[in-house]
Amino acid sequence: MGKCPSDGGDLVIRRNRRSQKFIGCSNYPKCTVTLPLPSKGKITPTGEYCPVDNFPIAIFSYGSREVKQCINPKCPSRIKS
Repeated sequence: MGKCPSDGGDLVIRRNRRSQKFIGCSNYPKCTVTLPLPSKGKITPTGEYCPVDNFPIAIFSYGSREVKQCINPKCPSRIKS
């Protein structure tokens, strides 16, 4: 997915006990960065990084609709829709 802005580890897609997807740092438990993901849709990494918070930018696909945005839901650069 990209590099963790906190410690440089890899951000990977994981599932919790209820099979919900989220992004977490590969250096867990040393690094506790986690980000929620939508339960449906597809996420495609772009290799780009957000200039605001340095999290990776991805393309979120929901059927025929695609949105290119920072993976951090609290990033000010994300447009509320």
